[in-house]
Amino acid sequence: MLGTGLAEMIGTPPLKTYGPEDYDADGRNWLAAQDSYGQMYFANHRGLLQFDGAHWTVYPIGATFQSILTDDGVIWAAGTNEFGFFEVSGSKVVKYHSLIDQLPDNSLMPGDIWQISKINDVIYFVAEQHLIRWDGVKIEVEHLTTPRRLTLYQAQDSVLVSQRGAGVLEEVGGEYIPLISNEAINGDAINFISKSSQPRLYGTFRSGFYSFESDVWTNFPTELDSYLTDSIAYQIVQLNNGDIAVGTHTHGILLMHPDGRLAGQIGKQQGLLSDTVFSLFQDRDGNLWACHENGISCINMENSWTMFSTAHDEIPDIVYSFVKWDDELYCGTIMGVYRLSQNTTFNNYEWVKIGENSQNIWHGLHHSQGPLFCYQNGVIAADPEGTRTILETTQDIVYAQSDPTSEVIYLSSFKEILIAKWNQGILEVMRKNSFPGIMWTMAFDNDGGIYLGSVDTGLLYVKRDALFDNAYEPHYDTILNPETGAPFMWAYTSGFAGGGIIAITNDGCFQRNPRNGQWKRIRNTPAELGLDPYSINFFSTDDAYWLTLQSVGVVRRELVKITWPANEDEPQYQRIPSLGLNVLGSIHGLLIEDEKQIAWFGGNGGIVRDQLLEQKPKPLSAPIISSTMFSNGNGPAKQSANHDVSFPVKECSFEFALPYYGDESVKFRTRLRGLGENWSDPYPAILKEYTNLQEGIYVFEVQAIIEGRPYSPISRYQFTVLPPWYRTIGAYIAFIIAGSGAIYAFIHWRTQRLRMANLALENAVRTRTIELEKTNVKLALANTSKNRFLAQVSHEIRNPMNGIVGLAHLMMEEQAYAGDKRLGHLLSTAEQLKILLDGMLDFAAIENGHLRMVVVTFKLDVLLDELESLHRRLAQEKGLTLRIERPKPTCPSLCGDAGKLKQILFNLTTNAIKFTDTGEVAVSAQYSQNDSDDALTLTFLVQDTGRGIPDDDRQKIFDQFHQASNTSNVNKGIGLGLNIADRLTKLLNGKLDLLSTGPEGTCFSVEIPIKLDPESIPTDEPVEADFEQSLTNAHVLVVEDEHYNQIVIQGILEKMGVIATTVSSGEAALAQWNNESWDFVLLDINLPGISGIELARAIRQLPNGKTVPIIAMSAHVEDEHRGSIMEAGVNEFVPKPFSPLQLMSAIHSKSLEPTKKKESNSEWNALKYMAGNDSAKLQELTEELWATVNDFCDRIELKLGEINQEEISSLLHQLTPSLLILQNPDASKSFLKLQDCINDYNSTEAKNVLNEIRSFVRH
Repeated sequence: MLGTGLAEMIGTPPLKTYGPEDYDADGRNWLAAQDSYGQMYFANHRGLLQFDGAHWTVYPIGATFQSILTDDGVIWAAGTNEFGFFEVSGSKVVKYHSLIDQLPDNSLMPGDIWQISKINDVIYFVAEQHLIRWDGVKIEVEHLTTPRRLTLYQAQDSVLVSQRGAGVLEEVGGEYIPLISNEAINGDAINFISKSSQPRLYGTFRSGFYSFESDVWTNFPTELDSYLTDSIAYQIVQLNNGDIAVGTHTHGILLMHPDGRLAGQIGKQQGLLSDTVFSLFQDRDGNLWACHENGISCINMENSWTMFSTAHDEIPDIVYSFVKWDDELYCGTIMGVYRLSQNTTFNNYEWVKIGENSQNIWHGLHHSQGPLFCYQNGVIAADPEGTRTILETTQDIVYAQSDPTSEVIYLSSFKEILIAKWNQGILEVMRKNSFPGIMWTMAFDNDGGIYLGSVDTGLLYVKRDALFDNAYEPHYDTILNPETGAPFMWAYTSGFAGGGIIAITNDGCFQRNPRNGQWKRIRNTPAELGLDPYSINFFSTDDAYWLTLQSVGVVRRELVKITWPANEDEPQYQRIPSLGLNVLGSIHGLLIEDEKQIAWFGGNGGIVRDQLLEQKPKPLSAPIISSTMFSNGNGPAKQSANHDVSFPVKECSFEFALPYYGDESVKFRTRLRGLGENWSDPYPAILKEYTNLQEGIYVFEVQAIIEGRPYSPISRYQFTVLPPWYRTIGAYIAFIIAGSGAIYAFIHWRTQRLRMANLALENAVRTRTIELEKTNVKLALANTSKNRFLAQVSHEIRNPMNGIVGLAHLMMEEQAYAGDKRLGHLLSTAEQLKILLDGMLDFAAIENGHLRMVVVTFKLDVLLDELESLHRRLAQEKGLTLRIERPKPTCPSLCGDAGKLKQILFNLTTNAIKFTDTGEVAVSAQYSQNDSDDALTLTFLVQDTGRGIPDDDRQKIFDQFHQASNTSNVNKGIGLGLNIADRLTKLLNGKLDLLSTGPEGTCFSVEIPIKLDPESIPTDEPVEADFEQSLTNAHVLVVEDEHYNQIVIQGILEKMGVIATTVSSGEAALAQWNNESWDFVLLDINLPGISGIELARAIRQLPNGKTVPIIAMSAHVEDEHRGSIMEAGVNEFVPKPFSPLQLMSAIHSKSLEPTKKKESNSEWNALKYMAGNDSAKLQELTEELWATVNDFCDRIELKLGEINQEEISSLLHQLTPSLLILQNPDASKSFLKLQDCINDYNSTEAKNVLNEIRSFVRH
């Protein structure tokens, strides 16, 4: 035994062997290792060999492995010209990765690699003469020239390399420095360094051991030296208890204490497969694994028990009894008497037969003169030298007991008790007494009484003296009797414990208190321990009785110690753990060395010696679930992994094992959570099967147990049985689709006729739709043509109108026509015609979506005055009274689109006069304050006394081209007046309603929300200058094809003192160009031949035409036309018809430098000149100019949102004349700031400047 603290090994520890027939691989195994799960790995000649305690697995790779090393998640392996690692997932080997191709020299073949070490996170592969280092990234090779075997070790912080013939080298900074000379170790190589450092021992292959202490290297003599002279120490390991095990070439395993004493030997005779041991490895449970050329041996070196087996120790296969006498231990066997003797060769102990007697020795007695043994017909005495027969009988002896107080021996025969006395080496029978039955047990009390147990009669009591009285037969008192319901007695099962009698029966254990005579069943009886039926052995020591209890079939055993302290009514019972109790087939003999707490068990198979004080079983590790199998396929072997299994699962099985390699029997209990919560009873099988699992989540759990130890941790495997296809989401979707399809088919069938009926209707609707689409296209084309026509008519009318208006203005300035009212009527009629033309253009703009707001500051009274002046003459001609009712109090200044408001009232008033024959037309205006302080609501009522509007026409009265049905042919118009008024009202966010309901008279209501004009800020008056002298003698080229327009322009220019040269075409203008140095050019856009735009481009190409101001005149007033005109290089644009003031303003904006004071004054004087020095007329012209400025500000701000730089520049040019004429310094400064903002593309600041300019308009 090599338990902790023992000085020698007595017997052989538990030992198991495994050969090729067990693991189906080569017999040659070179090295062993263990992983974190407890599984064992072996470097086998065919590859890597794995063992989990129940299953063997071989992983061949086509190479011989000679060394392995387990690491986190990998198993390093190496052999002949091959090294690499196995990738591990959980408890399963996944894949092998070779590193041989990583060698820096492809031609390098390392040969046999016998050792793998991990030092400081670097893996070392040790070959014959190469050290191969792998740091996880690259491989480095250290080549040692001498072709001798290398070994590598770590001693504290140093890496030592031993090479046979070169001593010991120490790695320092990547170099190997000699540490121990070759001579110091006799040319040998080191293969072992002890864990202890006081002193540190070094082992060699052939030269024994050395110590290294305080830098002194000395030989360390041991009792193994003589055995290593003719053998090789292949491998040396230090065991967990500090002892040293040496695997040798010829002597198996030699065991040595740290002080050098030989502790024992385990070889082939003790059960090893071979006396040649290539390597040794002790696992975490204390098992010592030995690798041989023909298999593997496993010895439990930390168990509490050792064994002398029938197979290996020449002990008979049945041992019945033990006797210890004078420190000698004897046993009675089926083949005679044996004595425990020490083997001086290996310091081992062995049982040696003594004497010639080979009888079946079944019972041993401790006698004062020596040990006695009984056989069937006699008694023999034993001593260290041998045995001798001291009694022979004719009767069969079935039981024997010695009297503790005398030399007497009691022998039981059939219905007879023999009393014998050992005297001078002879055992003499003194008396024979009859006995009612066969005595199987005997116990003595302290009062001279004897208890005798019998199978037939129970427990009897007799006084000792009665057995020696020759006068009469002894009387036996019945204590327990089967006839009275008491159990019968077993052999060797009664005795005293501190004065109280113990009786072991077939119904349990009983105790009797000698003071009161009461019998009581003992607690923890065999039946209560689960050992019923059972058999019992009984052994007595000085202060206790010991029972071995075992159930029939040797399923479970217990060792019970019974003590009965003095003055106590009940004994104490203690269950003693004993691993060795379960080793033998059946227990026949028991001996307790009480002072050492050592138990000897004899039985079928040999002898077991159990060190009871060493009962320290380690906790079990968790079982390994090695494989799972389902009826639908294999599940992964990785534990705790969720695995989906298709339904149905008709069968599933789980295979498992416990990585435990001791001699005890391992059992398992299992449960499948999801199917049930109860554990199964423990069973030795390593497979669990289940059938017909329904859908759900399951967790298979398994625990291991060994008798006398707690359960292991639980191992789990979770899996999910998926629902059947018809209970999946996909199936439900399919059912829904199928049901929907059926419903759809039914509905389709029911609606088929309706579809057929609707088909004809759909075709008719489709045909009608196509016709309507064609009609809409035609209407759209017609509408486009109409708008083009209106624009063209407007242009064609504007040209002659320009002549009419211009000539009228010229005539009014002549003295001969002064005061002629006809010219006033002419101008008024022209103004009405112009408003009509503007209305036509507004209609076209509305149709095209191009109409925009033009916000100006105006007076409501002024607007009503203009409305009255425009319609007064028309109303008088029809004999109607025109009444204009102005609001009271007077409406403040307003800010809005005065032009569109005037257009609305103009259209309504014109309609009222047109369709009224007698009576009056009244226009009333009122205003009301809104919620906001800066806004008003204007309300206008236009009433007449005409024929009214029929009810049938009321819903269509605002439609375009619609007229009332009661309209006469004389009064009929084109039907656009009310439509334009309605659209303009909506554009101003207002509302136009027809209020009258009677058959006569019509009343229209107009509500317009409008802003108040902010309070005006007074500005400096412009400095007056002589207007007539500002352009005197300036030379201007006029290009105009209409004769009457030539007259008008010529007249206006003459009034200005300008020298004008007039031509009728672009060709004539180019021909005239070089005849004069021109101050500016006036040209019409619509010229015959070369157009005005082409002429402007041509002038800009001439050497002296690049800077000459060009003013264009055109009847095309649309924005797109103005943009193209300005792009041609024109400086200013004047729309036709124009007044003299408009033309003069345009001329002054470009003919003179605007920044000069004199020129500025002349512009203002021009304005005064046009007003005829009439202050009211001057005020009217000034307001008109400010309105123009406001309109240009709105148009510039609109273009800022479109980011159209060219159009913005054109608008700035057009704004300049008005600002020059108005002579407002602040407005001029703001205009310069505006130009800078436009040039810098700063639209935000430009909007702020526009608001500044508008503020000047409002003030």
